[in-house]
Amino acid sequence: MDKRIIVAWITVLLCIPLLLSGHVTAMESDSYAIKWDVIAGGDGSAQSASYVVNSTIGQPVLGPDASTSYQLSSGYWYNVTKQYTIYLPLVLRSQ
Repeated sequence: MDKRIIVAWITVLLCIPLLLSGHVTAMESDSYAIKWDVIAGGDGSAQSASYVVNSTIGQPVLGPDASTSYQLSSGYWYNVTKQYTIYLPLVLRSQ
C-alpha cells in the first residue's frame, strides 16, 4: 500500500472517535445552572467556608447572575473596584 493511503486511513481512524463522542451540554436545576458558554477553571483562586472564586480564562459571559442564596458576577473581572495608576516608563537615550 502507498504510504499516503496508510496515513490517510490512520487519520480517518483517529478522527472517528471525535465525531462519535457527541455534544456535551451543561446540567441545570432550579438551584444551580452552569451556562454552556463559560470556560472556567483556568487561573485565580478558589476557597470555601462561604465561597470565594477569582478566576480568568476567557469568560465570554458578562454581568451579574443571582439566586435567593448566591450571587455571581461573571466576565472579565466584572465590577472590579481597585483603582490602578498608570506610570509611564522613563526611556533614556545615550548620544
